Amino acid sequence: MKKYREFDEVVKDTYVPKGLYEFEKIMKEKPNFDKKNFSQSQRVYEKNEFIILKVKKKNKIGFIAYNKKKGWEKGHTHLNSLDMAKTIINNVSKRKKPRTNNLYLLRSHARLSCDDKYAKFIEELISSKKNKGKKTYINRR
Repeated sequence: MKKYREFDEVVKDTYVPKGLYEFEKIMKEKPNFDKKNFSQSQRVYEKNEFIILKVKKKNKIGFIAYNKKKGWEKGHTHLNSLDMAKTIINNVSKRKKPRTNNLYLLRSHARLSCDDKYAKFIEELISSKKNKGKKTYINRR
């Protein structure tokens, strides 16, 4: 983590015109780091427009699959396994039908896809999987 120092401490030996002191408040703010510039140590895998990042929080290691063509908010998903992240990227890039029944993984396919037809196909799969288990028993005597 970078250490932020006071403005006066940084420029104490340098002459700064009075007009620049109006920007002091802006200079003291922490910068909003661009999420697209990831360090090489975080990048585990890259294929076309997809990146897999390795992240660590406390003692848990996870992976983030990210589509560079989409924005960060709508184009990334969190996964527990590197192999699963690679599988999802391969399915999305080749527009394959996923073999999983896990709704979270199906949503991950839709989030990473830039193709609207493929994303709609995945959403239809999700809705059919949700409705599949809603059979009710009616006893007719």
